[in-house]
Amino acid sequence: MKNHLRGAPGALKFVAISTSLLSIVAATAVSAAETEAPTDEIIVTAERGAARNLQDVPIAVTAITPDRLDRTASFSLADLTRYTPALNIVEAGPGINKIEIRGLTTGQLVPNSTSDVQDRSLVAVYLDDAVISLQGQNPDLKVIDLERVEVLRGPQGTLYGAGSMTGTIRYITAKPDPSKSFGTAEGILSQTEKSGSPNGAVRAMLNLPLVTDKLALRLTGYYGHDAGFIDNIGAQNKRDANSVDTVQVRAALRWQAGDDTNVDLSYTYLDLAAHGLYRGFAGLPDYTFSGNGPEHNYDKFHLVNLTIAHDFGPVSLVSSTSYTHRDLDFLESLEPTVAYFFQFAAPGPNNPFNVNGTFAPPNPYNQALVNQLPVESYSIKNRIDDWQQEIRLSSDQSGRLRATGGFFFQSQRRRYVQDIPLPGFDTLSYVAQGWNADPANAGNPYNSQTTHGAFSPNNVFAGLQNIDEYQVAGFGEVTFDVTPRLSLTAGLRGFFWHQDFDLYFGGIYGVDTIGPRANQPITVKDSREASGVNPRFVASWKATDDLLVFFEAAKGFRYGGVNQPIPRSAICDQELASVGGTAPGTFGPDSLWTYSVGEKARLFDKRLTVNATAFYIDWSQVQNRVVLPQCAYYYIQNNGQVRSVGAELEIAARVTDELTLTFAGSYTDAKTEIDVPGAQARAGDKVPNFPDTVVGIGAIYDRPVGSGVVHFTANWQYRAPYGNLYNQNGDPTSGTSNAFNYRRIAPQDTLNLGLAYSFGRWEAGVFGTNLTNGTKITNVIPRAAYVGNWQAGDYLTYARPRTIGVRVKAGF
Repeated sequence: MKNHLRGAPGALKFVAISTSLLSIVAATAVSAAETEAPTDEIIVTAERGAARNLQDVPIAVTAITPDRLDRTASFSLADLTRYTPALNIVEAGPGINKIEIRGLTTGQLVPNSTSDVQDRSLVAVYLDDAVISLQGQNPDLKVIDLERVEVLRGPQGTLYGAGSMTGTIRYITAKPDPSKSFGTAEGILSQTEKSGSPNGAVRAMLNLPLVTDKLALRLTGYYGHDAGFIDNIGAQNKRDANSVDTVQVRAALRWQAGDDTNVDLSYTYLDLAAHGLYRGFAGLPDYTFSGNGPEHNYDKFHLVNLTIAHDFGPVSLVSSTSYTHRDLDFLESLEPTVAYFFQFAAPGPNNPFNVNGTFAPPNPYNQALVNQLPVESYSIKNRIDDWQQEIRLSSDQSGRLRATGGFFFQSQRRRYVQDIPLPGFDTLSYVAQGWNADPANAGNPYNSQTTHGAFSPNNVFAGLQNIDEYQVAGFGEVTFDVTPRLSLTAGLRGFFWHQDFDLYFGGIYGVDTIGPRANQPITVKDSREASGVNPRFVASWKATDDLLVFFEAAKGFRYGGVNQPIPRSAICDQELASVGGTAPGTFGPDSLWTYSVGEKARLFDKRLTVNATAFYIDWSQVQNRVVLPQCAYYYIQNNGQVRSVGAELEIAARVTDELTLTFAGSYTDAKTEIDVPGAQARAGDKVPNFPDTVVGIGAIYDRPVGSGVVHFTANWQYRAPYGNLYNQNGDPTSGTSNAFNYRRIAPQDTLNLGLAYSFGRWEAGVFGTNLTNGTKITNVIPRAAYVGNWQAGDYLTYARPRTIGVRVKAGF
């Protein structure tokens, strides 16, 4: 107990918040009438057993139905944050994202390191029963043809595994119906401010019975073009440079093999082509950046799943087999660093620069000069093949004793290739000039490929990492009704994980430049293993038929891994010495305990639902990234302790039969408890990249008019400001301290509206997103000190500006 109550002030705050919430709601609920009244019930399968009413599930879970998103044409992963408390999704563009729940995060989202092979998700993303999450690059599946999305907050390690350390997001797809044929088709057209062309999307669904009441096929398709809104004024000179094209297809086949047996076979395909990044530079006008070469982020995602479900009577069986293949292709233009390599190049016919005879940064920033820099492209290709098998058994959920348990196996192979070609590097760079000037190298002119092992000549860095890993787990949860109103749940997940790691680094950025292995490519072969047990305990009490109170204690867990090596050089050795002197070859697991108390109440003839949760989280041995900014490397070490205390509140009030008002808000106080020198964090610093206050207010209005129905949807959300790093400390004049690189993301409020009229098989509507507009910046990466004015300020990520459009939908 001693270890989990170190943060006494946080624990007291947790007790105060939880006691206040429960006392207020409980007093109201007991005095409210308990007569039945018509109300919408949301059914969820968050517990992976029988489907249950959301209000009867003793965990913090938000269920989002598609109609809440459809009428504002909100289809992306990030749109889920508007309806879910304590959820934050940081985006650096389509398909580049980081999901955070309850303030549990430690660092920035850096686009060119998002798919780091050793950085593991804290939040798992599921498509039905298949895990599809990838830290930094969770697939941006469009929210179409779904029954609902479930967002589970808090560790779900017992039933969902190590990737669910802080929560789980589940996409639950609509299943084929063998009883009838039907379908829908929808067209969407909109215009985004700052964009010179319109956005457009079409989507369709077709359900076809192949054998009546036995076999059915359901087809879903989506094509969308999101026009760019950021202009590139570099040598590319391209307006609306960040357009996106998305194709998504799903084919699902359901065979009702018997009264108690369903067989589901599905294939999901996503082809996301972002033709630029959502970035700009702080020293340029809003929505403007400078790049001399092309940029893109491509994601080809394939998922095949076979699920067999059979009800034996006292026990039901589910078997889910999944194969996922992804090809990720990222390309970024890095011209500002060219000057660093060419800084001593003499003027001449191959060098148009003559700034004090060197590539010294201009002062002030000079766009014409920057446009003459040679193109330096940073390429990352990430290929993933993943197999999963889960077998799950559930007892009859109507009995006093209920159980769910099973077995999970996952095998994953990743091939991660990095490449930074740079024309002229082998002749103009200071590396080449220094090599060629050394008498020891006479007759052996510099060549990136032959001298430093790069993939090709004129190449700064070449990297190849192969990762093979597997995990095996057994899990189970048992619930016992002590009385008709008091239930106790205990769960356990035992696991074993193994990883084999193989690395090759070449090029000047991938070799030691000093020491006994100078100028030789770096290779690493290593492995890691982990095993353990994750417990979970829940006590729930049905105070009345309409008031559920629950307490949960659960452990979350994340695997460790192998660090990339830090090449030896004068600057890397110097920076490494400033944070301890050595970088560990591996890092261990981290884990947390969450304690939460909550209630779910239906009041006033069930017209009002109030769901509240207070939580206290103790996260130990935190995997912190230690960045060496001038060296341009980092490593991960276990040296953090984070405490997060907060509360979440969700309210839905059916004011009339036509109008429902909603509220979703959270307050999160997440801080470090100890000094973490490598991450430049001091005890009491707030964690980065997470707003402590999130408030969302919504309205849903459906009114019959004439032969149809008018539908009005509104959602407004406020997100408090937050920092990109741990709070300021250290020397603010140092180019490497957090004080020098700390930036504050401004508070943001966003309004989305949708108005539609449905009549018969048709629906037509108008919508607007980000109607409050303003220049919304979602991510900041400080400009590296060594590039100076070759880059026009910090790297900013912009949210899409105000967008207004129309949509038409037909059913058949």
